[in-house]
Amino acid sequence: MRQLSRIATAAALLGFASLANAAIVVNGDFEIQDTGPTDALAWTGENGTTIVRTLTGGVSGSSGLLISNVTPVSAAGPLTENTGFAGGDAVVGGMLYTFSFDSQRTFANGGVFQAQIVARDDANIPLGFPVNVTLITGNGAFETFSQDFTAPAGTTRFEINFFAITGADPGSSSSVVVDNVQILIPEPSTWAFLLAGMGLYFRRRKRAT
Repeated sequence: MRQLSRIATAAALLGFASLANAAIVVNGDFEIQDTGPTDALAWTGENGTTIVRTLTGGVSGSSGLLISNVTPVSAAGPLTENTGFAGGDAVVGGMLYTFSFDSQRTFANGGVFQAQIVARDDANIPLGFPVNVTLITGNGAFETFSQDFTAPAGTTRFEINFFAITGADPGSSSSVVVDNVQILIPEPSTWAFLLAGMGLYFRRRKRAT
């Protein structure tokens, strides 16, 4: 029985490691161009003017993606990636994931930046409620945002959307550079917690028998 529990725990550890190494988001650092230098491979929404890939505007002078908007009461975007269509690794419904990205934001008179995750199934049907993130303060240097969320049952892919949104005040604007977009399994400490729970379960079963 002890040997079986060790095998099950090892198998679970390997399974979590495999998921954690999955490349869910494709070209999340925007280093690979698509049809032209202002377009990013695997992403849609670039228009050559207000949504463009920048060669040196990202973190540490790397490539990034600029979304800018000066039209009152409007949303520039979305800049979008559907991880299923982009060729990213499949995801598993019911699992905990971490959504993160770096951004450098310049706002005026009510401008904000919104990021959104939509869970979808194999038929690309949306599931559950979107994860919405709204950032309202500007920053001079890049900052990392990170949030954990649980994928609804049946999820096999994610749709990622970014918007630069303006308000009704005169001169409202939103200009944001995004970089290093990732969706990952949380850190190994989370696996250790889950595996410890599995070990406790097996020990209790052994005592019961």
